[in-house]
Amino acid sequence: MLSTEDKNALQFARGYYGLEMYAAAEAELKRGSGRSQQHPDYLELWSLLHASRGEWTKSLECAELLIEAEPNHPAGFNLKADAIRRTHPDGALAAYQVLIEVVGQFPWCGYLKYNLCCHLATARRLTLARRWLVRCFRDSIGSNDEGYYQNVAYRDPDLRPLWPELSRINEIAVRLNERNKRKWEECRE
Repeated sequence: MLSTEDKNALQFARGYYGLEMYAAAEAELKRGSGRSQQHPDYLELWSLLHASRGEWTKSLECAELLIEAEPNHPAGFNLKADAIRRTHPDGALAAYQVLIEVVGQFPWCGYLKYNLCCHLATARRLTLARRWLVRCFRDSIGSNDEGYYQNVAYRDPDLRPLWPELSRINEIAVRLNERNKRKWEECRE
């Protein structure tokens, strides 16, 4: 449990991070007590901060500590995959391997599916990338994320090879969602 001072420092650090004021974010994180530095929220922000500076080894270290501290949350795995992508010789496929091993533990987590697609597209494994993007789009329908991943995909340079196909991928996701709804309704009758 974080003290009030540690919570305040974390809140300010998040605000500065969001404004891309990384030095101020770091200063606020450092204001946290020694015990707070091992808290999952601190570890996540430290990992993000290091990643924003291109300090991928430090980001990876924080992500691994985050996974140890909170193994039932997908953020640590996602941060680990991003750091591995930038530090491993076979980066995109190594990052994919990190996420494919845990995506089943977090079926509700759209950003893991989205990032699986990104890593695969970067590695030019486009058939499998399409499948994960369809899953991501399909699973976001009716959720708070509906439309979010579709909008992000059109601007994401990792997905550039798939840009001409994004409308069709979304249409497939919508059709699959409708088919799943009909099957569910048939089962309930």
